[in-house]
Amino acid sequence: MKLSFIATLGTLAASLLIAAAPASAQTKIKFTLDWRFEGPAALFLNSLSKGYFKAEGLDVTIDSGTGSGAAVNRVASGAYDMGFADISALIEFLGNNPGAAVKPAAVYMVYETTPAAVFTLKKSGFKSVKDLEGKSMGAPVFDAGRKAFPMVLRANRMDASKITWKTMDPPLRETMLQRGDVDGITGFTFTSLIGLIARGVKEEDVQMWKYSDLGVQLYGNAVIVSPKMIQENPKAVAGFVRALNKGLLEVVAKPEEYIKLVKERDPLVVEATELRKLKMAIEFIDTPVQRASGMGA
Repeated sequence: MKLSFIATLGTLAASLLIAAAPASAQTKIKFTLDWRFEGPAALFLNSLSKGYFKAEGLDVTIDSGTGSGAAVNRVASGAYDMGFADISALIEFLGNNPGAAVKPAAVYMVYETTPAAVFTLKKSGFKSVKDLEGKSMGAPVFDAGRKAFPMVLRANRMDASKITWKTMDPPLRETMLQRGDVDGITGFTFTSLIGLIARGVKEEDVQMWKYSDLGVQLYGNAVIVSPKMIQENPKAVAGFVRALNKGLLEVVAKPEEYIKLVKERDPLVVEATELRKLKMAIEFIDTPVQRASGMGA
């Protein structure tokens, strides 16, 4: 699956990047993140702050998001031209809406592997993820890890009927695990681990199983684009990718220098906390595949 998909993605990205000239002056692009202005948002804010988008003739605005599913819907509805979303959420949308008039496409892979993970507390005594059979799991209904959990079940020969799911709003997910209202949760590593620590759980008391360690090989988040923009203004898409790539590489190399950009968007965040989230996100960007083939290959 991974090889065939990367070939398709690479062909599309290559066709977009053939256009070397900047897009026409000040082409407006509305871009939606997958989540709030937290550490990983610096990956995008740097290109905006440094004027890399502007140098490509682009007038880019970056808004916070409410989940990958919402980001896909925003682009599909035409409310946004581009966005950042988990590739599984995009595939799910395309599978559930074969007749959709607008089908967003992924053009640049940012997280080469998914940051999704299963979290439990070590005091539960679980030795493997299979021990969650007969227990309860919690996550928002749109959580990328929850959507991909059936793959964890298959890879680990688990019985889905033996797991009870509880749905909650994102701010309550880690709280419910900390209180014992659920036995496990799904979430991104840099969201749920930091969230549990913020709720008073010691890091050494958290059991985190990354999906990649559970036999599930999935891509993570990608830049998605409306087909209208791809068809009508491919130079703008190519320019956006070039500018993002330039700024993203800078953040990956020296994340400490760019976390302040997140603080500028949300003065209430704690820089040290968001820096750790950013560094954890970079683990899914600075991978052997990316280093060997190039960012977004």
